[in-house]
Amino acid sequence: MKLPNKHDRSQRKDQKHCQGDPAFRGGLESDTVTPDLGRLCQALAEAIEPTFVGHWLEQPNEILNGVKPVEAIERGQLDLVWQVVEGLRSGSQL
Repeated sequence: MKLPNKHDRSQRKDQKHCQGDPAFRGGLESDTVTPDLGRLCQALAEAIEPTFVGHWLEQPNEILNGVKPVEAIERGQLDLVWQVVEGLRSGSQL
């Protein structure tokens, strides 16, 4: 039997949080949670502590003109939220 390596375990943990934990999903309605949102959560968990992703999604974001990322997603602005997340991942100033 092959044991999973550390990377496998952390990836599984991130997937669990993105898909199963309402706080991590930022309180999105279940019909709003898509594979794209799961990938966004995983990418965000690479940029910040995974346990803070839900909090980040629920806080007004200056780069989004004071809109919460979760609200931007619900308004169909997932691409804009992706730009913010990619900026966080790359460490660039947006």
